[in-house]
Amino acid sequence: MLIDNLQAGRETDALIAEKVFGWEDASWDCECHCYTGHPKERYRYEQVPHYSTDIAAAREVSKKIAYMGVDTQQQFIIQLQLDLMGGGLYPLGLINASPLAICRAALKALGVS
Repeated sequence: MLIDNLQAGRETDALIAEKVFGWEDASWDCECHCYTGHPKERYRYEQVPHYSTDIAAAREVSKKIAYMGVDTQQQFIIQLQLDLMGGGLYPLGLINASPLAICRAALKALGVS
């Protein structure tokens, strides 16, 4: 799977839930017709947030990356810069990053391929 080919949508949201937040079994639930999963340290299944299409949910991805250590945080910022601005150092451009760009950068920073 190429991260650059990921499209915004529920499959990307499930991948973020698993790889960034450590959810288990994030997948399509036929009973409730939605993507659900089992968040770490919780005892029930929940609906997977819309990380790749909702900017508020995507900001939660950014916050989670911020707590993963300096190396992961730096990789995340570098990937966002590469994806959005061709590698140029324009930190204000990061403010306008789309939810999908944030998700792709997070996956790349974590080494997901």
